[in-house]
Amino acid sequence: MSERRRILLGIFLFIPLLLFGESGKFLIKTGHLGAIHDLVSLENLLFSAGEDGTVRIWDLSDNKPVQAIQVSHLPIMMIAANPVLPQFAVIETDNLTTYRLCVWDWKRNERIYSRRLDELPLFILYSPKGSFILTGKAAWESLTFFDSESGTILPVLPEGFGIVARAFISNTERSLLTYSPSGLIQYWDLEKGSKKAEISTLPEVEQIQFSTNGRFMIGIRSERIVLVDLISGRQLDSLALPGVAALSMEDDKIIAWSRDNNRIFFVRNFGQKLNLSDNSVRAGSKGLSRLNLFGSRWISSYFNGKILVSDFGTPHTVFAENTLITVRAIAVNDSGILLSTGDKLVSIGGKLFSTDPTLSDHQRAATLKVQIETSPLTGDTGVASFNNSTFLLWDSDNQTGELLFYRPGYPVSKLDTGVSASFEFIKSRGSEILTLDRQGTFRLFDAVSGLELFSYSAFGLSSLAFLENEIIAGRTQAIEEATPLLQINTETGETVPLKDSSLLIFALEYDFTAGILYTLGIERRGERLFTVLKSHTGSTMERTETVLAYPGEDHKASFILDPESSRIYTSLGFEGVKILSWGGITMMERTEHIPRELHIQGDLLIALNRDSSLSIWNKRNGMKVLEFYLFQDNNWVAVFGDGSHMNHKSYQSSAGGERYIQQK
Repeated sequence: MSERRRILLGIFLFIPLLLFGESGKFLIKTGHLGAIHDLVSLENLLFSAGEDGTVRIWDLSDNKPVQAIQVSHLPIMMIAANPVLPQFAVIETDNLTTYRLCVWDWKRNERIYSRRLDELPLFILYSPKGSFILTGKAAWESLTFFDSESGTILPVLPEGFGIVARAFISNTERSLLTYSPSGLIQYWDLEKGSKKAEISTLPEVEQIQFSTNGRFMIGIRSERIVLVDLISGRQLDSLALPGVAALSMEDDKIIAWSRDNNRIFFVRNFGQKLNLSDNSVRAGSKGLSRLNLFGSRWISSYFNGKILVSDFGTPHTVFAENTLITVRAIAVNDSGILLSTGDKLVSIGGKLFSTDPTLSDHQRAATLKVQIETSPLTGDTGVASFNNSTFLLWDSDNQTGELLFYRPGYPVSKLDTGVSASFEFIKSRGSEILTLDRQGTFRLFDAVSGLELFSYSAFGLSSLAFLENEIIAGRTQAIEEATPLLQINTETGETVPLKDSSLLIFALEYDFTAGILYTLGIERRGERLFTVLKSHTGSTMERTETVLAYPGEDHKASFILDPESSRIYTSLGFEGVKILSWGGITMMERTEHIPRELHIQGDLLIALNRDSSLSIWNKRNGMKVLEFYLFQDNNWVAVFGDGSHMNHKSYQSSAGGERYIQQK
């Protein structure tokens, strides 16, 4: 590689900076990966819930993160904060069949309970004393009261009375006000379970908010902000604001967002009159999801994961955003880990991969060497391991069959396969290179001669594995053969369909020691789809056994076979990494991430997580060695697990990486 291409992004990368913290955990300063769906504040804390399944808690007094919890692999659509205890309640859902109410203790980072729901609620809120949680759904029996400690349904108002779009609970928790889309306001005595009063008001009011004392209600109706007296039901005032789509109210202040011009407007509530200020500000980012007033500041969240904060009359500032760079591909060999971020290559090495038995995990982790350089390819770079110290690179964007042999710090060499299609993925064995392109053709090449040894085309090919003189191929769906599994002889070209009930197979691997083929695919069982890890044995792989099944679709799950022990490690099910062996199923140490793609190198198990962080364990004891974070400005942080002879946790970082880490 030429010097011009070898643009190192930091001399610091070869001189690690060791920083030892006190006993305790660290927080990485980053925001949500993807959309923020809900935002609530309580005293000086801000709670945000996102598409990434995380709840993040922020201290608004010093603009610092307090906690980040991977609540679920599913999106979190709603959140409510307990006003008395360090707890929150969320609604998690796949927006298809799964809807759950989950309550967490955020100081202990523990889920207290989970309750399945029939549908996505219209709202969720805690009572002012934290005694119960209230949800409403679009049904005649709309309200459900949950005991906040146990999740038990309370028989507070056992009779249905129509859809409740929003509710207000008195500070004493004795009274409840409900608003129905028909325009009906009802007052209820919660102790007696009886209705106290009923009045009519404006129908079809949305984005409803109540004043602190429960005297007024504001909302949106026909592109107007409406102010309603909750005693009489009378509309006190309305204010036209084209495109208005979000509101927040605190005392006499109201802010509103208009999607028409992506601006935030300031409104004063003078008793019974709404007054629109002449000043407005741009929302700062497109796709606003929530607005929140907090004292003299307003807070807005967005579908791109940003949170912005502004004092009234001052420009907004970015309060939080995702700072991690997207890792598009990973490969591992004896020399270390190679990450592709598209146009950059990140090499992670050092004594972490040493086989010296005298080194503890902490000592190995504390000597990371990280090198970042510009990729020699112009497009999105794919990476795969070739041998003990060399990687394969290819351009995932362009339809070219050029492969590069890459070793960090050395010039690259090329192999032109002559293929005019983008590669989907690549595997190697010795000098053989197995490629699968996006046109559905797999090819076998000899890396020494550069010759194509074999090729085979079929619709829907998605995964490949080596056998002795054969290739096992998984397909995205079966068409001509009633199976998604094919065995292809690379000498004769003979193709044999192997019996399997899966609808599709997206990962497979063969255990040469035990003579077992493992597959990961989607299978229909009754009316439900399952993601199933299976074993196949016999001369034609006719004996099939389910090893692990997950009720649902998990297309991004993976598994890896340990060549030393024939153990299977899998990320199937979103709960962490499971170890499957003759002794049953155990778990690797928990991580605050969702592992997806797994690799094994020596005694290390490496996971590329859904948020593009890395988790690395010692596979012999299941303990976490480190977690690695790569940021968009090319800084990095590695947080160590507990070393075998250490009583504290520590981290290593690039020179500018310190600003991304905070001790709890």
